[in-house]
Amino acid sequence: TVIIWTSDHGDGLPRAKRELYDSGINVPMIIAGNQSQSSGPDHQMISFVDLAPTILGLADVEKSDWHHGRNFLSNNSQKREYVFASRDRIDEVNDRQRAVRDKRYKYIRSFNESVPGGHPLAYRDNLEITRAWREAHKKGLTTAIQSEWFEPFGREKLFDLKKDPHETVNLVRKSNYSKIKDRLSSTLDKFINRYDPWGNISETNMRDVFLLKGQIRQTNP
Repeated sequence: TVIIWTSDHGDGLPRAKRELYDSGINVPMIIAGNQSQSSGPDHQMISFVDLAPTILGLADVEKSDWHHGRNFLSNNSQKREYVFASRDRIDEVNDRQRAVRDKRYKYIRSFNESVPGGHPLAYRDNLEITRAWREAHKKGLTTAIQSEWFEPFGREKLFDLKKDPHETVNLVRKSNYSKIKDRLSSTLDKFINRYDPWGNISETNMRDVFLLKGQIRQTNP
C-alpha cells in the first residue's frame, strides 16, 4: 500500500489560501510505502497535476495523452522545471491571475490589475485578523509592506524567492532582472495557450457553452 498525504492550498490567512504567493500554493506532501524511493526529503518541483500520472504509474498503467502532469516517482520522467498556478473567482470577486515558478523565481500576472489582494470579501472578512488588519490600514497604522496588500495588484510581479522568500519586493521593473522576467512571461504564455483555453472567456459565455439548449448536460449512464 502506498499512502500519499498532502494538504489544502495554504492556511485561511491573508496572502495565503487562494493567493499565488508561496504561502498559498506551497503545501506539504509525504509519501509512505513506496519501497523504490529513499526515505529522505525530495526537493524536486511537484504540481498536483502530477498526482494522477504518478498513481497510474504505481499501478503500471500508462497515463492518457490529456494528462499534462508527470510521474514524479519514475526515474525515467524528466524533472519538472516549472510549476504553474492560477486563480479566477474569489467568491463574489472576479480576480483572474496566473503564475509560473521555477526553483528560484516567481512571476505573477494579473488580468484584473486594479483589484487589490485585500479587496473586501464577505467570507474572508469574517476573520478577526482580516478585519483588524483592514482597520489598522484605514487608520494609517500599517507599514509599507503591510499596506501593499490593500493596493491594486498591478499587471505583473516578479520575486527572487531565495533573497525574498516572503515575496514582498517586486523586481519586475528592475533592468537586471529583465531576462528572467521575459523568460518566465514567455513560459507562462506558452502554458496559457496550450492548457488554459477557458481563462479569457466570461462566465456567462462559458455557461452558454456548457449548457445544451438551456439544459445542464448529462453524462451517459
